Amino acid sequence: MPAIHDILTRRLDPAWKPGEPSSLLPEYAERMAALVTTEPQIARATAIFAGAIAGADDLATLQSIRNAALSRESGAYSEALALMPTLSVDEKRVSGKALNLGKALVEAAEKAKRDALERSRDGGDAIDVTLPGRRPWSGRPHVLAPEP
Repeated sequence: MPAIHDILTRRLDPAWKPGEPSSLLPEYAERMAALVTTEPQIARATAIFAGAIAGADDLATLQSIRNAALSRESGAYSEALALMPTLSVDEKRVSGKALNLGKALVEAAEKAKRDALERSRDGGDAIDVTLPGRRPWSGRPHVLAPEP
C-alpha cells in the first residue's frame, strides 16, 4: 500500500514555478507550524502545493495545480483521505488531522490567489466606461415625504 506522503508527492509537477505563500495568507506561518508539529511529511507536500499556487501566473496554471491537489476524483488530498479506513486508529488520528489541516491551507491559498489574479485581470477598481450613464434626478420630492 502506498504511503500517504507518496500519494501527495506523486501529483507534484516540477514545471510549477514556486512562489511565496505567506504573501497570499498572513497566517501561513502559524498554520504551517501547526501542520509540521502534526506530520512533517504531509507538511512538506502541502508547502510545495502552496508554493506552486503562489507562483501561478495565470488562472489556467492555478486551475491545474488545484486539480492536482484538490479535485474529487484525482486530487492528491482526496486519494490520501481515501486511504484513511485502511490505517490504524493512531495513524488515522495523526494523518487525518494533518491531511485536513493541509487541505484547508491549500484551499485557502488557492482562493486567495484566484481572487488576486481576477483582480489583476479585471484591472482592480477600474471604472467600466461602456456602462450606460446615470440619469440626473428630475422633479421634486413628494409633499408628504420626509425632508432629508
